[in-house]
Amino acid sequence: MRNEGPHCLEWIAHHLAAGVGHFLVYTNDCDDGTDRIMDVLQQTGIVTHFRTKQKGKSPIQWQSLKHAWELPRLKNADWVLISDCDEFINLRAPLNSLADLVEALPDDTDAVAMSWRLFGNSGQIEMRDMLTTDRFSMAAPENISLPLAHFFKSLFRPRAFRQPGVHRPKRRKDTVPVWVDGSGNRLPDGFAKQDGRINLFGLPHGSDLVQLNHYSLRSAESFLIKRSRGLPNHTEREIGLGYWAERNFNTQKDTSIERMSVETQRKLDELRLIPELDALHKAAFAAHQEKFNKMMENRDNIQLFWHLALCANSQPPDNNLARTQINRIIKAQHTEK
Repeated sequence: MRNEGPHCLEWIAHHLAAGVGHFLVYTNDCDDGTDRIMDVLQQTGIVTHFRTKQKGKSPIQWQSLKHAWELPRLKNADWVLISDCDEFINLRAPLNSLADLVEALPDDTDAVAMSWRLFGNSGQIEMRDMLTTDRFSMAAPENISLPLAHFFKSLFRPRAFRQPGVHRPKRRKDTVPVWVDGSGNRLPDGFAKQDGRINLFGLPHGSDLVQLNHYSLRSAESFLIKRSRGLPNHTEREIGLGYWAERNFNTQKDTSIERMSVETQRKLDELRLIPELDALHKAAFAAHQEKFNKMMENRDNIQLFWHLALCANSQPPDNNLARTQINRIIKAQHTEK
């Protein structure tokens, strides 16, 4: 995590309510108090917190994954999920916990590909101290013809794999792990063997048991703060209007995660009863507001913010146009080689 202060307590509370037993949290270069929040959570036993620094050319997220993979707590875990602070597990009724989810899976399951559902800004411009899962309910269509919208994160048994990955772990040599989708349906062996495949576009897949709500934008103000800190795994990639346009789909209302909100709020209230945590959370929110106001002293940021406000909703692409564009990209990649 880097500068996730206004959001990290909710994210912890949501996943505690879903049944996560422990969190390994890596922070780097925080100036909004995220790292201090994690220090306090570590004192409660909920979190093991590591402050990290960039070493060499490898992205800091990959360095953190490599470190975590060697920890006994991870190696001995029954199930592991590698997730970012804008990704929220959405358990389908009647499931109320990850234990319920595991019980509903085929017994031989090694990994679950939990597909993203992209949530837009739901018309929200200002940052507010509210539950992300309650405030942002407008999403892309589930069957949208956009590969980006079909990426996934993995809930997996660590003993079945040799190495972690941001989206999926890498299989052991000469083994084919059993992968299922968010409905518990087995995915093809060809997919299971393809460690580099990190989206489900073009494959039949469902989310009857679980999906991963991805709130990569939140409000326009929060998006500018995200832009200022960059992406964890692609530090060279600009977060600008194109990033916004490819994710700001407010086409369908999806409130399915709200059934989890009562327990999330209860857990969050419990955490904020710890005086230092409540104070740090409020300070982080204020720091983000101050950061945004400072950014609004720059003409380029002012113009980008205006463009974000004008681009209120992206239009899902036509199937044929999407296929044509994908083919163009593939052809261009081969030409560039």
